[in-house]
Amino acid sequence: MKRGQTATLRQPSHDRPPHERQLLRICGLASVRALFERDPGRVERLFFEDRMKGEVGPFCRMLAREHKPYRQIDEAELARVAGTVLHGGIVAIARPRRSSILSPTQPGNGRRTVSLC
Repeated sequence: MKRGQTATLRQPSHDRPPHERQLLRICGLASVRALFERDPGRVERLFFEDRMKGEVGPFCRMLAREHKPYRQIDEAELARVAGTVLHGGIVAIARPRRSSILSPTQPGNGRRTVSLC
């Protein structure tokens, strides 16, 4: 590095937004509802059909607070977003869960723990 220049540091990978290929498509009202109840911070975008308007109000409010997009679209476009026609009228685009790899040396309660990924 030359004198007077500052080094540019790359953002840690866990702070960077995930690449589009890493995002998951969660389809169906029950699955999307469970995602919002358990880990709403993972949701990046929400797409839904007109028939789901009454169900998605709370989800849209959560996303609006976080300045994340949500959109009502027609059935054909929703099938394209979901990658399947079996989408149930709603699709959430979400980051994958962070897996916590457990090592045998981690302190615990004396039991052996197995993590299934």
